[in-house]
Amino acid sequence: MDRGKKVLLNFLIFNSRAVLTRGNYQLSIINYQLMKALPVVMRYKIWWWCIVMVERVWGVWEVWEVWEVWEVWEVWGVWEVWEVWEREKKLKNIYLHH
Repeated sequence: MDRGKKVLLNFLIFNSRAVLTRGNYQLSIINYQLMKALPVVMRYKIWWWCIVMVERVWGVWEVWEVWEVWEVWEVWGVWEVWEVWEREKKLKNIYLHH
């Protein structure tokens, strides 16, 4: 992975935590602009990576079920990614329980 992509991903991970804790919303606006410029599949991949990292750091899968999460998705306007994320979550649950 080249340095530019690494910087972008680190920034997005940091911000996903900031938004999760009702932190710096200004950053989420900057992120939204960055994400809009990317294709849907790439947005999804970056988001999935952020979610996995937050889960790893916080140890809280369930946090994505709470109301604040809906705010994040509304602000980012990436409902098409949400649908893919729902499918992934189901796959993960199936994997965990077998």
